[in-house]
Order: sequence, then C-alpha cells, then structure tokens
Amino acid sequence: MAVIDESSTLIRDIQLPRRPSNAAELEYVDHVGLKEWTEVEDLAMSRGEVGVPDDIDSEYNILGFKFAFSWATLWAYAGPGWLMSIAFVDPGNLESDLQAGAYGGYQLIWVLLGATIMGFFLQVLSARLGVVTGKNLAEMCHLMYPRWTSRVLWFMAEVAIVGSDIQEVLGSAIALQILFKLPLWIGCLITAVDTYGHI
Repeated sequence: MAVIDESSTLIRDIQLPRRPSNAAELEYVDHVGLKEWTEVEDLAMSRGEVGVPDDIDSEYNILGFKFAFSWATLWAYAGPGWLMSIAFVDPGNLESDLQAGAYGGYQLIWVLLGATIMGFFLQVLSARLGVVTGKNLAEMCHLMYPRWTSRVLWFMAEVAIVGSDIQEVLGSAIALQILFKLPLWIGCLITAVDTYGHI
C-alpha cells in the first residue's frame, strides 16, 4: 500500500488525510506513529468503506469511531452519478442511436456493446479517482503528465466533444429547414448562436 508523502508532486495540490483529533486517535498515533495513521486513513479512503453504527468492528475501525449513515452523504455521492447517466443517455444520443438502428439494423450492435463497456470502465475509474483525490480526470492529467501530453489529451477530448455534438447541431438545422425552409448552414449558425448564448 502506498503511504502518502507530503513532498510528492502528486499530493502537492491534493488534500491530505486529516490529523488525529480525539484521545483514542492520539493514543493510537502515539503507539504506532503518524506514518501508520496515514496508511490507515489512506486505506479507508481508497476502499470507500462507510460503516453504520450497528456494524461490528472491522479492520479499518481500529481507531474507536464509526461513520453514521446519512442521506445527505448518500446524495452527495449519488448526485454526480445521476448527472453522468443523463449525459450518457441524453435525447441527442438516443435519437442518433435510433437512426443508426433504423438504418443498419443489428449490424452495428458490436460497436454499441464495445462503447458501452469502455464507457463504463472509464466512468467507474474516473469516479474512484475523484472520490480518493478530490480532483477530476482532467486535473489529474494536468498534474501527472508533461505539458505536451496534456495538450494532446485536451485536443483529443475536444475532437470527441465536437464529434458527439455535431449530430445534434445538424438535427437542429434540419428541423429549422423543415419548419422554416432555411438553408442548412443558416440553421447551423442559429443553433451555434443559441448554444453559446446560454453559456
């Protein structure tokens, strides 16, 4: 298990584990030392284990305190999950999936399966990274990689965003053409102005 080193570049901007605060914790630190305390805190955070008051003592509960269940804490962690699920299956994605299915039938189902599996793993790993470090994936890439690597990753993310949003822009332009007989390029401009006007 990795011990948090305050001089490490990775931990420089990341909040360190809390220091001992009550008598039981101070006694434990006096017995085993501050380094062992940091390891216990690090392990408990990385496992994401939250105890309830009726739980029996676990290997992480050696300091004499437990965490009570709280709906506020649950929603604080579940809220980003709801937002991610909405972003993952939004109306634009659903419409493009329906159109691709109507055009190609089941020939492209392997693409859907592969993209769903890769997206699942990426989101789970990003969520774990955020819970443990308090930083998102982009911030950690900026901290860990050289500047040129971060720029390449940023460019790839921008291309992916444009690629996923272009079908929504074209869909709006086609709708404006059907409703108001506007050319497609004018519909794209109106959609872009409307989108950036809300930022």
